[in-house]
Parts: sequence; C-alpha cells; structure tokens
Amino acid sequence: KAATEGFEVYMMTPDKDYCQLLENNKIFIFRPASKFAPNEVWDVQKALDKFGIKKIEQVIDMLGLQGDASDNIPGLPGVGEKTAQKLLE
Repeated sequence: KAATEGFEVYMMTPDKDYCQLLENNKIFIFRPASKFAPNEVWDVQKALDKFGIKKIEQVIDMLGLQGDASDNIPGLPGVGEKTAQKLLE
C-alpha cells in the first residue's frame, strides 16, 4: 500500500522468498550483511539477475522446482538451479 502511495518501501530480510513481493520500482529488499556476504539492496532487476529468470512472478516457481531447504521444500528430483532456469525459459 505504501508503494502505491509513492513511498519507497524497504523490506529488511535475508529471505529470498520476499523477492516475489518486488512488484515495482518502489519496493526493495535490504539484505543485511552476514559472514558470507556484505549487505545488499535488491530491486526487481537484481532479483531477476540472481535467479536467472525473466519475470518476478517466476520466483516462486524457481524455488518450487529447485527446492528450498530453508523452507523444507524438497523440489523435483534432479532439478537444480540451472535446470529450473531452463524449464522456466
């Protein structure tokens, strides 16, 4: 709602599931630093590039196909990141 009223919205989370909420150029994800990576700000294009997909609506499909251990989603047997990207292409 805030984004539709013109505000920039930042969601502070390392959870990639939130990428499906990046619906326009007013919504961002602030991913805090960890011992593995510095903090980052993701917009729609950054999420598309990271997942290797063309539409933000495909985030949930990507995670479902390849699986998401943090959410106990096993994914399809033998389907990893690259195969999921090819299937969504």
